[in-house]
Amino acid sequence: MSLPASVSASSTAPTCELPHPLVPDSVQQLQQRILPVDKAQRMAELFSLLGDPNRLRILSLLAQGGAVCLRFSSRPTDE
Repeated sequence: MSLPASVSASSTAPTCELPHPLVPDSVQQLQQRILPVDKAQRMAELFSLLGDPNRLRILSLLAQGGAVCLRFSSRPTDE
């Protein structure tokens, strides 16, 4: 790989010559704690369902009251 014309080999720019600070045991622990792919997929689907403003409004109403009459909940959410 060659250096761009604006950077010379004698440049005083900082370099990263130190070993990486991560310890293999730490990386392994992080890999064990990361969210599994299937669970991440399910959560992404759930969050995408909450992306609709009307669904969020209904959910906030349910969260405040606990139960809502179906007759009331079938009304347009603009009222």
